Amino acid sequence: MSKTINATLLTHKALTTTTLCRLLKLKAKDGTIWGFANLDIDVAYDDNSGDGSIDYKSANGLVMARLATAAGTSVDNTDLSGVAADVALDGVTEEQIRAGLLDYASCWVYEVNYNDLTTGRHEVKARGNAGTVAMSGEQFRAEFRSLTQHFKQPIGEVTSITCRARFGDTRCGKSYTWVSATVTSVDGTEPNRIFTCSALAGATDEYVPGVVLITSGDNSGKEVEVEAFTTGGIIELTEGLYYTPTVGMTLDIRRDCSKVWDDTDHGCKYHWSTDWNLHFRGEPLIPLGQEGELSTPGAQL
Repeated sequence: MSKTINATLLTHKALTTTTLCRLLKLKAKDGTIWGFANLDIDVAYDDNSGDGSIDYKSANGLVMARLATAAGTSVDNTDLSGVAADVALDGVTEEQIRAGLLDYASCWVYEVNYNDLTTGRHEVKARGNAGTVAMSGEQFRAEFRSLTQHFKQPIGEVTSITCRARFGDTRCGKSYTWVSATVTSVDGTEPNRIFTCSALAGATDEYVPGVVLITSGDNSGKEVEVEAFTTGGIIELTEGLYYTPTVGMTLDIRRDCSKVWDDTDHGCKYHWSTDWNLHFRGEPLIPLGQEGELSTPGAQL
């Protein structure tokens, strides 16, 4: 496999002394772009991708471990790490990392001549996705995996007892509506997980199972499942938000599906008055193996 390198950059790389540095571009799921440079100064560079000029910050630093590559369709991988910056340094902060803003972001690693930052004049050293970005002390770390990782993903479907469709997608066929609400109070014991939207109507368990999408504040864009809902607009999430909700925080909430065939309260039967069995994307009548057979090698043959 070959790649094209800008002729001017290639000439510079052949010199005895070079002024090369590496830039890491991360595009989060919400479209936010972050830039990191393994240099002692910030670098403004336009990679000619349509995202415009990006400021690659030196405040966080950038360390890229040895990139493991091989011929064929094996997955190239490496570790990307840096230091969480203070807010005053205008870099990505520990709070933003712990809130998951960089998790599963798209990654580009460029090598550029920092004395010649002409648009598009770079070498792509790696292209792929980051995994979960974790903190260890003041350092953040993300595992990089190249795009060939997608070749490892299953394409065909496997059988399952529960429905494989995502509630509301084309296979499910059911549309849903988000209901907007505003937080009026937070729980004194678990404020990150339990709060109240007093104007939100609905009987107990109206939104169980359900999903909450935060639409304002530091947690904006975060989507969390609902564990419990009580009349009066009391919402309990399955996991706590990183930033503590405040009065006035807005959110959208909707019902979800349990994906269980014979669940008359929260499954297909609940969402569809007729023909619900035509929308279920699972095989609930498949015989289940006996526990003894499953725990004894060869017993099912």
